Amino acid sequence: MGFGKNPGAYFNNRNAKKIAKYKPSVDYSQSESALLGYHLSKLLGNVGFVPHVTYRTMTVESMNAKAKQALDLLSQGENQGIKINKWMRDSWTSLVSGLRGNSSTVVAGDPKMSYGAIAVNPDGESDLDLFNHEYTKANFYKALQSSDSIAKSFSGLNSPKNSDEFKKAFQQLAYARDFSSAMMFDEITRQTDRFGNFSKVSRLHTIDAQGHINTKNSDSKDEKEAAANTEGIVLDRMLIKDNDDGLMSKGEARVHETLFKIRHFDPLVYSRLQWLAKLLKNPILETEVKNYFIKKVHLREKNYLKFKETLVKTADALEVNKNKLTFDLSMENYLKDGTTK
Repeated sequence: MGFGKNPGAYFNNRNAKKIAKYKPSVDYSQSESALLGYHLSKLLGNVGFVPHVTYRTMTVESMNAKAKQALDLLSQGENQGIKINKWMRDSWTSLVSGLRGNSSTVVAGDPKMSYGAIAVNPDGESDLDLFNHEYTKANFYKALQSSDSIAKSFSGLNSPKNSDEFKKAFQQLAYARDFSSAMMFDEITRQTDRFGNFSKVSRLHTIDAQGHINTKNSDSKDEKEAAANTEGIVLDRMLIKDNDDGLMSKGEARVHETLFKIRHFDPLVYSRLQWLAKLLKNPILETEVKNYFIKKVHLREKNYLKFKETLVKTADALEVNKNKLTFDLSMENYLKDGTTK
C-alpha cells in the first residue's frame, strides 16, 4: 500500500511517487519479514542500507476501508480495459479475509486493531542489474569465489587513492562486499524474491578522524567535492528496500548455493553474525534475546524460532569452513591506507 499525494495512484501505477509503503501480512508474514529485515540490517552493520521500517497499527475498520478502496480501484481499472495482475486482487481479498477471521497475521492483540510495517520509500535509487541478472559473469563474483586475495583480484586497490585505477577497483570491492553480505542476509531471513529486486544508490564515502568510513547519499555537489578530495569517493552501493518476502519455510535455493561458494566476507559483518549466533544459543540470555525479537521487532514466536534456527545454522556452517574463508572486504582499510588488515 503506497502513501503519496494521490492515494489511489499506486494501484494502477507501481511507479507512482510514494512517500512510504505500509505492508500488512496479507497471506503470510510480510510485515514481520520487513521488520526483521530492517533490524537485522542494523545488527549486521547496516547491510544493504535498508530504509527505516517500523511497526504500526491501524483500526480494523480503517484497514477494511483501505482494502475496499483498493478492490474498487482494481475493478475500475479492469472495467477500463487495464490488465490487473491476479495477485493484486488475491492479496487484498486475502487481507479482508484475515481481518474478518481475526487472523494473528494481521490483527493485533486488540481485535479492533490491525497491524503492519510501514517503510520509508527511498529516493534516487535504480535497478542494480549487475546483481539481478548478470552477477555470475561479473568480475566481483569471480573474485568472491577465488582463493586469491581481493587485493590481487583487483590490483587497482594498490594504486593511489585519487587515481582512476583505484576508483574502479574500489567500486568492484564495494560490489563484492555488498553481494557477499546480501547472500548472508537473504539466507538468514529466507527471502524468496530478491533476484530482480536489487537496487542501487549513489553514496559518498569518506573517512572520519577516528578512521571509520562514513557514507551518505550523494548528489552532484558531493560528486564534485569527492573528485577534488582524495579522501572521498562516490560509489554505487546496493540498496535493499523490499524485505517482505522472507520467513518462508524455505529460502531461495540460488541464495543458499551462492552463499556457500563465496570465500570472501567483510570481517565486521561476519563477526556480527557469529556474535548474534552466540547470543541466540546462550541459555542464560534466552529469555532476554527472545523478548527483544518478539516485543521490539514484533515477530510472532513461530517466526522468531524459524529465524533463530536459520541464523544459527548459517553461522555454524560458515564457521566450520572458516579456514577456507578470507575476511578482506573491509572498505575502511582500503580507503584509509590501501591495505587490508
